[in-house]
Amino acid sequence: MFKERIKNHHRERLNPPIMSSFNELDRFLQKKPKDKNMVIYFHIPYCDNICSFCSMNRTKLEDELDNYCNFLISQIDKYKDYPYIQQKSIKSIYFGGGTPTVFKEKHLEKILNKINASFNISKEVEYSFETTLHNLSMSKINLMTNLGVNRYSIGIQSFDDKGRKFLNRVGTAKQAINKIEKIKERFSGNLCIDIIYNYPNQNIKDILYDSKTIKELNIDSVSFYSLMYFTGSKLSKELDEKYYNLEQDKKLHNAFVEDLLKDKRFEFLEYTKILQPKRDKYKYITLSHKGVDILPIGVGAGGRIAEYSMFMPKMGMQIVTKVPKFEIEFERLCNLFQYDKISLEKVKSYLSGETFGELMNFFKKLEAEKYVYINNGSINFTLDGIFWGNTIAVEVAKIVKKDFIKHIDMNIIPMLHHHMKNSEVTNKMSPNMLEKAKKMNENMMRMPHHYTDEQNLHSKIPDMSKQKQKEIKMKNVVIYSSKTGNTKKVAEAIAQSLDYELINIDDVRDFDDYEKIIFGFWVDKGFMDTKTKKKAENIKNKTLGIFFTSGVEPNSEHAKECLEKSKEYFTILGNNVTHLFCCQGAIDPEVIEIMKNMAIKMGDKAVHKITDERRARWKKAETHPDKEDLKNAILAFSNF
Repeated sequence: MFKERIKNHHRERLNPPIMSSFNELDRFLQKKPKDKNMVIYFHIPYCDNICSFCSMNRTKLEDELDNYCNFLISQIDKYKDYPYIQQKSIKSIYFGGGTPTVFKEKHLEKILNKINASFNISKEVEYSFETTLHNLSMSKINLMTNLGVNRYSIGIQSFDDKGRKFLNRVGTAKQAINKIEKIKERFSGNLCIDIIYNYPNQNIKDILYDSKTIKELNIDSVSFYSLMYFTGSKLSKELDEKYYNLEQDKKLHNAFVEDLLKDKRFEFLEYTKILQPKRDKYKYITLSHKGVDILPIGVGAGGRIAEYSMFMPKMGMQIVTKVPKFEIEFERLCNLFQYDKISLEKVKSYLSGETFGELMNFFKKLEAEKYVYINNGSINFTLDGIFWGNTIAVEVAKIVKKDFIKHIDMNIIPMLHHHMKNSEVTNKMSPNMLEKAKKMNENMMRMPHHYTDEQNLHSKIPDMSKQKQKEIKMKNVVIYSSKTGNTKKVAEAIAQSLDYELINIDDVRDFDDYEKIIFGFWVDKGFMDTKTKKKAENIKNKTLGIFFTSGVEPNSEHAKECLEKSKEYFTILGNNVTHLFCCQGAIDPEVIEIMKNMAIKMGDKAVHKITDERRARWKKAETHPDKEDLKNAILAFSNF
């Protein structure tokens, strides 16, 4: 039924981001909340050892901890006195990263004391830290326990030495086991671990040793993931993606899960999480899936308070957008499909009768494939169904989204200009509404978008004339070439996050007007199209960042080759290429038709045969660039 497995939780965004500001959020936070529960997420973007598969928002430690500790304290001070925050009960505090325990004890004591003194923390709070074993000393554990920390999520990844070496973990498997045993002697809270499976040359014996060790150590919960590596990671440069075998992935997954679940202490929480329910509750995830407010603090932290989505790509920059209510409802419905047992009545409450009927037909197809079984008013996932869980969730989202898109009305018309063409959103509007939307949008786009609290509330721009400030900003620009609008969409996100000028390459008069350039193009036959290349060859002797959109996945060989070719091409022109980024994008339908016609014409001699795999790749590309792509693009150039 499915040929390609989606490994991670993915949900497309129905509506383009509606730009807001910290001023608007500030006014909202003066109000009383409608409900009491809240989660606080802290992001610590530092590691003292970079995992081979990782491209998360993190930086290798370089004596920056004092400054970042003080920054977090200032962020707590910024939010703690708002009436909305004061009346919230904090049910979960989660430190993610990065590796939060790279902080020294003096930093941890300062931060945790500040948190405890600033917020209304529930007696049942889950106080969790992501960590590595080598960063978690016994003295740190004692300090943090006394200050309320009651849960650690440890990045073990593997108890097999060859797996640990491949994933660049610190220490041997034996050392890891000994350290966990010592921690459990001193720490009575929840000890949870991450496991990565399906790395090259892993076999059933290896994964069963992981499950056996988890049971023997009486681990409270385990998050387990099939190996995913990302653009920019060590593995993306070294590992041949052809190593992946779907059947082996499934065998390893099922062997691990079956062996753990034989032990009656363990049961599923979600597709990638098995826990001891009498011990670990994983409130950070379960509460967020229910739509509970998440206050994000730190560089790389993202969250949502009521209808305000917040993300901080770098210090001094807070991106605030508004999320329509129907988008929030769509998200809650999609979140149900992270669990192995789902109430059909709950699903039905979100949908029209027609759409629910269509969804039931899909469930019956899944049942015929033995991925699920329907019983007592619920849909229950089998082991194979859990393996395909995230793929099924994406298909469910495709079926149900029409019930939410229809709620788009004049309240959410102000949107980014690049979404006003060829989008599913505008296709749902009447001609009259669409015309009004375009006019409102044009007016909105003439207004400046303010992202940072420093600019809105406490400007830190040096005292200089507006003309001088404008001249400085004009030296930096995002230039793009776009055919379908995908590259323009990414370019706009980058330009707005950095407050750079945005310009189509066709409108550039002289590249020498700019000092620093971020240049984006769409890929045609492995590189720039001829027209764009002819213009781009005039970009010389600049500090240059490059991004492109392509129908292939960012970690594919094709993407890697294009990244290398781009850097080489522009370096030869005398540029200092400092940043590179690849973004997947929908393929121009005209190009697909040309390829299909060429394949028919050439028959067996065709270079690009139209296989099921290629069709699946085209289909997957249709959802990009999505919210995560734009966020990653912003992060990629945040320090440009």
